Amino acid sequence: MVTFTFTECEIEASVLIGHREAFEELHAKIAGRSGEFCTISEPVSLHFEGQIGEGLRSTALENQESWSSALLACLHAYGMIGKVISDVNWYEERIETLRSEMATEVGGLPSTGSEEEDASLRDVVIERYNRLAEEAWKSLEERCEDTEDQIKEGPTPGNIRELIEAGHIGDKIAYATTGDTDYWNFDSESGEEIGEGLREALEGGNADSSEVGAYLALISALNSRSFDYLKTGEEFSESELEFLEGLHAELDKIETGEGLQGILAIPGILEDSLYGEDDKVALLEAIGGTILSLSDEKLGGGLALLPEDIREAVQGPVLMGGQVSHDYAYTEYPQALASLAAILGNAPEEMEGGERFSTSLTLSMGQLMHDIYQDNLIGKPSTAVLEELGDKGLADLLEVSTRNEDANYTILMHEYLNGAYIDDDTAQRISAEALAGLLLYEWPEDSDYAGGSPVTALFDWIPEDASSKAEDEQRRAAEATVSLIEFMTDPEMQKKLMDTNVKVAIPGIEEGEEEVYPNAGFGQYNDKIAQSLTNIFERYIYSFAGQTGITDGVVDLDFERPNDWPTWDTESNTLSLSPEERLHFLELLMTDDESAARIHGAAEVFSISHQASAVETGDFSDAAKRASTLQSFVDAALHNESVYRGMDAEGIHKRKENIYDLVSSTASGAIGEIPFVGFALSAAGDHYSDQFKENIITEFEAPSQHIGKGNVEEKISNTIAVFILEEAFENHNSGGATSPLAEVGDESKYFTGTKEMTVTEILESREILTYGNDGSPVISTDKAVESLQGLQGESAAQLNWAISRAMAGTEVSWVPGEARTGQDFLESFSSTYGVRSDMTEQLQQNEKEIKIRSQS
Repeated sequence: MVTFTFTECEIEASVLIGHREAFEELHAKIAGRSGEFCTISEPVSLHFEGQIGEGLRSTALENQESWSSALLACLHAYGMIGKVISDVNWYEERIETLRSEMATEVGGLPSTGSEEEDASLRDVVIERYNRLAEEAWKSLEERCEDTEDQIKEGPTPGNIRELIEAGHIGDKIAYATTGDTDYWNFDSESGEEIGEGLREALEGGNADSSEVGAYLALISALNSRSFDYLKTGEEFSESELEFLEGLHAELDKIETGEGLQGILAIPGILEDSLYGEDDKVALLEAIGGTILSLSDEKLGGGLALLPEDIREAVQGPVLMGGQVSHDYAYTEYPQALASLAAILGNAPEEMEGGERFSTSLTLSMGQLMHDIYQDNLIGKPSTAVLEELGDKGLADLLEVSTRNEDANYTILMHEYLNGAYIDDDTAQRISAEALAGLLLYEWPEDSDYAGGSPVTALFDWIPEDASSKAEDEQRRAAEATVSLIEFMTDPEMQKKLMDTNVKVAIPGIEEGEEEVYPNAGFGQYNDKIAQSLTNIFERYIYSFAGQTGITDGVVDLDFERPNDWPTWDTESNTLSLSPEERLHFLELLMTDDESAARIHGAAEVFSISHQASAVETGDFSDAAKRASTLQSFVDAALHNESVYRGMDAEGIHKRKENIYDLVSSTASGAIGEIPFVGFALSAAGDHYSDQFKENIITEFEAPSQHIGKGNVEEKISNTIAVFILEEAFENHNSGGATSPLAEVGDESKYFTGTKEMTVTEILESREILTYGNDGSPVISTDKAVESLQGLQGESAAQLNWAISRAMAGTEVSWVPGEARTGQDFLESFSSTYGVRSDMTEQLQQNEKEIKIRSQS
C-alpha cells in the first residue's frame, strides 16, 4: 500500500528565530540601542534620529564607513534569516495542506466493491500528492539556493530592496543606516510622504531646507535608476511606479493664491521666492526627471499616468481637439506651457520622455510654429503662447521632446493617432502642418537657435540608425527617410520650402557684397536643418546614384514607383527614390551654400571611389553609371536652385564658382569622416591615404569641371589612367604582370622644341614614376593628380601623351575575364560615364520652366 511520503526539513524555524534575534541584538549594540527590540523590522525616521541614538551618531562620525558596513551586515543577516524562516514555514504549511487535502480526497473515494480496486484508486491519489510534495521540496531547495547566492553577494542594494519588499526588514532602516539612496524602498507610501513634504515646504517657503535636500536626493536617485533601466531594457517595479504616481498626486495638490496650481505652479513659486539659484535648479531638475520617467512606456509608464494639467500642456488645444475651454486656451495654456518649459528645460539631459508624450509635445510645438510662420493667428492663441513661452522656452521643449527617436520616427511617418480627441484625418493634417512648421519657422537671427538647431534632433538619428548592424534600425531609418523626402518634394510642400516669404541677408556673389532675399529658400535661414538633412543624403548617397527611372541615360521625371515596389532593399540598405524625388530634395538642400558644398564634395569622392572600384573589379559599367548619375543630379540641382533664386547666367556661373571654392575647405575638413558618407565610399575611405583623398578633392572641385561640359571626360580619363597604371605596376612588382613600360620601350619619344623625352623620362621628371629601395618601379598617384591638375598647354599635352602611351602597353590582367589593354578599358569606362552631360541637360531647367513649376 502506498503511503504519503515527503522530505523532512531539518531546518527548525524556532532555532532560526533565535539566530535572527541575536543579529538584532548585535545591531542594537552597534547602534547604541541596547535593550531596545524590534527596531530592524519596523520603519525608522528619515534621518539619524529617534530609535538610532546618539551613541551611533558620535561613533559613526569617527568611522562612518566601518560602522555603516557593520550595521548593514546585521540588517542583511537578519533579513536573510527571516527569508529562510518564511520559506521553511511555507514548506511545512504546504506539506500539512497536502496531507489534509489528501486525507479528504481519499476519504471521499466511493467503494467499487473490490478491496483491491479500492486500494489501487487510493494509491493513485496518494502518488499524486507525493509528487506535489516532491515539487514543494524542490521549490524549497531552489529558494534556499537563491538565499545562499544572496548571502554570498552580501548586502547589495538589490538584495536589501528585495528583503524590504518581502517585509523581512523595515522599509527605511537600510537607508537610515547607510545614507545611500540605493537602499531606499520606493513605494506608494514613501512617494506620498515625500510629495507631501515637498508640497508643504514649497507652500510654506522652505524649499531650501535640509529635509527638502534629502527628498531631492531620493527623487534624483530614482531618476538615475530609470536611465540605467533604459540601457538594460528593464521597467520600473510596480512599487517604483506607485512612488512616482504618489509623488505627483501630492504635488498636484499645491495651492497658490492665484494662477497655476499643482506641479506647474512650482516654477512660479520658485521665481517669487528668495531661494538660491542652485536650489531652484536642483528642484526643477528632480521634478522634470520624474515627469519624463513616469511618461515613458519603456519604463512601464505612459502619458495617461501624468497629472491632467501636464497632459493638457503637452498636447495643447489643437491635439485636445477642442476639449479645453476658450479661457484655458488663451490664458492658462500659455502660462502652463511656459511653466512646463521651465521644468523640462532643467530635466536631466540623459533622460527622455515616452513616445506618446514626446510625439504630442513635438507636434503641438510644430503646430504652434506653423501658425506663427503662416501668420495664421486669427482665432488662435499662438501669439499669446509665444509671448509667454519665448523662443528659449520653445527651444527647451523641442530639445526634450526630440530626444525620443521612436517619437521622431512617428512624426516623420505621419503615424500620430489620437482617437480620444481627434479623428485620423485631422491627426494626419496636424502632423503635416506641424512638420512644415518645424522646417519653416524663422528663429531669431541673433539667438542661440538661429538656423533651426532646436529642430535638428528630429533628423539627426537617421544616419546612425542607417549605419546600424541591426536590420530593424536600418529599416526604421529607411522608412523615415523615404517618408520625409516624399513629404518635402510634394509640389505644394516644395513650393513652401523654396518660396518662404522670409527675408534674409546673406553674403553676395562678389567678395564683400551682401544680398537681400525677400523670398528665401528655407535653408538660407535654417541652415542647421539643411545640414542635418545633408547628413541623410551622405548616408544614402548610393541611393541617389541609383538607376530607378533611368534607362540608357534617359531620365523619366514622371516616373512613379508602383505601389507594390519596396522602398528599401534589405541586402544593399539602399532606397528606391524616383528621379524627381532625388532632384527636388537636392534642390532644397542647395538652398544652404554649406550643404551645397558638402553635397558636391561627397559626390566627387563618390565618383573617385567608383573609378578606383572599376579598375579593381572590372565592373566599369555599373561604376560609371552610378558616378555619372550622381554627378548629373548634383550639378542640375545646384543649377535649378540658382535659377529658382532668380539668377541670370552670369550669376549662376559665379555662384557655382563660389560653391566649388567652398568644397575644398568643407570636404577636406571632413576627410576623416568619409566612411560616414556611406558604405559605397569604403574604397576611397579605406584604400587611399588622406593626402591622396585631399588631392582628389582639390582636383575634382575645380569649377572648370562643372561649368559647361569643359574637360570633364578628359579629367575622368586621366584619373582612371593613373589608377590603372598604379594597379599595373603593383601587379608587375608582385610578379603578376609585365611592366607597362616594357611594351612602350625607349624608342617612342615626345618632341618638344629641340628636346625629346621618352615615356619613362616624362613620368620620372614629374616624380610620378619613382623606385623603391629594391629598385621596383612605383606610381605616385599623389604626384600624378597634382600634375594633371596644375599643368597646362604644352606641358599638359606632354604628360597626357606619356600616360596614353603607357596605357597602350598595359594589360588589365588583374581584372577577372579581362584581356584588353588599359587603353581599351579606359575608353569603355569613359564612354559609359559620358552620358553625364546629356543627363545633366535633361535635369536642368531654365527660368521659364522654373517659373511654371513654382506657379503650378
